[in-house]
Amino acid sequence: MTDGLITLSASKLKTFTACERKYYYEYIDRRESKKHPAAALGTAVHKTIERVYKEGTDPAPIFLAEFDKEIVQYEDVDVDLRKYRADGVKMVQLYKFDRRVPVEMELEFLLPFPNQAHPLCNIRGIIDQTYDWGFVDLKTNRSKPLHSVLDNDIQFILYDWAYNEIYNTPAVNRVWNHLRTGEDLYADTTGKLDNATRAIERILEKQVTGIYDRSIGDPCRICNFRLPCLGRED
Repeated sequence: MTDGLITLSASKLKTFTACERKYYYEYIDRRESKKHPAAALGTAVHKTIERVYKEGTDPAPIFLAEFDKEIVQYEDVDVDLRKYRADGVKMVQLYKFDRRVPVEMELEFLLPFPNQAHPLCNIRGIIDQTYDWGFVDLKTNRSKPLHSVLDNDIQFILYDWAYNEIYNTPAVNRVWNHLRTGEDLYADTTGKLDNATRAIERILEKQVTGIYDRSIGDPCRICNFRLPCLGRED
């Protein structure tokens, strides 16, 4: 909490819009969930790209060192990590560092939403790279989103808003950079801020009622909170 307001992030909002019950387990009840090595991969790749921009050194050994530092924090990893190491090395070697140079990297922000005069909450986030024309979000996902999905992505909507708040100018381009292929996808989040506002208002309502509904579907099969959601704690 800051200034008596609830602090939210894009990841919290995305979790809530996907499944209110999962949001409850993760952020309200704060139940522990098993970490997946893919998260360590993503963190290590991001740290590597930032370091190479600053240090100008070979990305592969930096990634391997960063990945090993991240993965030791994960308990009971029961998968072969060689694939994750190989994927990470490939991504940082594919990345074209001379293609564009960011104004800022890993830009952390905490801002009242939607504005300081009438805040619903505080939004916390980290924008991977900012430029004078907009921002880039670096993604290690295996697959790419459809443009119709990306244009309505809560994270991009909020980062678009935050960029304007920080730099006092709207972003011209909002880029989803797929590190596995090097491809840029451009999001059009113009006029979508109401999507985030409605999600935040629903979260505030749920805090009062305490009722968080389930969204049942294919993602349930891999959800870390599947058993308690089904009433099975063992």
